[in-house]
Amino acid sequence: MSKIICSVFSLVVVSLSTVYADQDMESSNYRRHSVMTECANKFGVSEPELRTAFRSGDVYDIDPCFWSCCFKGTGVLNKEGTYDLKATLPFIKMTFQDDDYKEVQEIARMCEKVNNEIVNDGEAGCEKAALLMSCFLDGGRDRQYY
Repeated sequence: MSKIICSVFSLVVVSLSTVYADQDMESSNYRRHSVMTECANKFGVSEPELRTAFRSGDVYDIDPCFWSCCFKGTGVLNKEGTYDLKATLPFIKMTFQDDDYKEVQEIARMCEKVNNEIVNDGEAGCEKAALLMSCFLDGGRDRQYY
């Protein structure tokens, strides 16, 4: 079973416990891991801190710009700091399979509502990214993705 560690996915912070043979999926996983590692180093976020944030559901225990960095690096947030569902869906499709894909796609669509939230940091996308990560976690809480 797949576990979410960042949306994202997820998404972004998704750690897969299943080994996939598909080359595109391996590239996607490598890209996501590279982006996450780069952002973690940039914002001083450790793996234990991530686990704590996911378990507690409090994404604000971590610098919100970390989430923005991860989401922008994977295309989940665009350069304007807005959640890009159209860019996210293919990323999810490469990451998840079958029923997991359908459920995560549903969460991704549900979280599009964060684009309606007023934030103060505009293109930086930090506040929007934290709202998005919180939505992903809330949506996946009873689905055992993390």
